[in-house]
Amino acid sequence: MIHANRLVALLDVLGVADQLTSAAGLEMISSAYGEIIAEARELTERPKALRGSPEEPRPNFLYSHFVFDTIVLVSHELDTKGVKDFLFGISLMMERFFERGLPLRGTIGCGTVSIIEDQGLVLSDQLKTLSKIEAAQNWSGCAIIPNAEQIIVENLLGGNIEAFLSKAPLSGCPIVPYEIPMKVDAKVEFYPRICVNWAYAMENEKVSKGLSSMKPVRDKHDNTAAFVEYIRSLQDEIVFLSEENRPAHTMRFMKARAGCRILFRDNNGFAVNPSGTLEITFLDETEKN
Repeated sequence: MIHANRLVALLDVLGVADQLTSAAGLEMISSAYGEIIAEARELTERPKALRGSPEEPRPNFLYSHFVFDTIVLVSHELDTKGVKDFLFGISLMMERFFERGLPLRGTIGCGTVSIIEDQGLVLSDQLKTLSKIEAAQNWSGCAIIPNAEQIIVENLLGGNIEAFLSKAPLSGCPIVPYEIPMKVDAKVEFYPRICVNWAYAMENEKVSKGLSSMKPVRDKHDNTAAFVEYIRSLQDEIVFLSEENRPAHTMRFMKARAGCRILFRDNNGFAVNPSGTLEITFLDETEKN
C-alpha cells in the first residue's frame, strides 16, 4: 500500500556488527538485542492506556520494521497527534536502547512510503538520503532533515521552523536545535539543524551506563556525552510537589500540542510514582492570557 506524505525514520543500532565476530559475541548480542526489540515493540506498537481512558491508544507508528541492526519507522497521518506519537515514540525507543548499551543513531525525513506487510517490505523515496545522513553522524542521536523540519515543528509545537530556531530552547522540548556532530570525512549536501531530544527523561545512572558502552569509540562517546550535557544545561520547567505526593518531589514535562509526557522524580532524581492525588490542567496559548 502506498502512503504519501509520511514521516520516515531510519535508525541504526550502533556496535551490533562489531560484536558479531565470535560465537560468544553472537550469543550475547542476540539475547540483549532480542529482549530490547521485544520491549520496543511492546512500548510502541501496544502502548498501555491511561487509567480511566475510554479508548485504547493506537501504536506510535503506522509501521515498524526491524532487520539486523536497522530499524525503519513510518508515521501515521501528519497531524498534531500523528507527529507527536512518532517523535515521542522515537525518543522513548532511543532511551530504552541506550540504557541497554545499544545506542541508536538515526535520521528523520518526510516522503512517500510503500508497505507490503505480508512480505515484510518497506520502500521509500527517502531511504537513500536518510541512510547517507545517518551514516555521516558521529554520535548517538537522531537528526531531522530539512524536508521534515516545518512539518514537525508546526504539528508538534506550533509556529514555523525559523521562529523555533530563534527562541531559547527548553530542556523538555521533544526536539531541540543542535549542531549535529558529523564525521570528518562526511560528504553531505546539507547539515541538519534540529534533532530528537532523547536525553531529557533519562536518569543520570542510566545515562552513565549507556555512555560506558560507547567508550571504545571515543569520539562518538564524547559527542553523545556533550549532547546530554547540553540538554541538562537548558532551562527546564519544573513543578515542586507537596509532602502528600512523596516520594515524588518534582514533576517535569515533555510537551507537545497533542499531548505530553509527565515525569516524576524523587530528591535524588530517580523515577518514582507520586502518592496522594494530583490535578493537572494544561492551558493553550489563548487561555494563558
